[in-house]
Amino acid sequence: MKKILAIEVRRDHRHRWAAGDLVKIIMPDLHPLSRSCPGIVVSTETSHSYGQVEMFPMINVFNFKTSQVDKIYSYNLEILSPHQ
Repeated sequence: MKKILAIEVRRDHRHRWAAGDLVKIIMPDLHPLSRSCPGIVVSTETSHSYGQVEMFPMINVFNFKTSQVDKIYSYNLEILSPHQ
């Protein structure tokens, strides 16, 4: 009987994102960059437009594939290694 190793995927939307976190960017199938790729958190968006807190905050992530900083929603990120 073969044992199949299961890898636990951490897609924790409640994670307190911090600069230096290593993440995997997961984009929807319709997006031009539909494949997942690694990135690193540069900073978090905490802007309050019109005095309101955003329901889905955006996180600035340096994308290793495109070599540029992208604003990405937290639900499109998977934590690989948190910054210590």
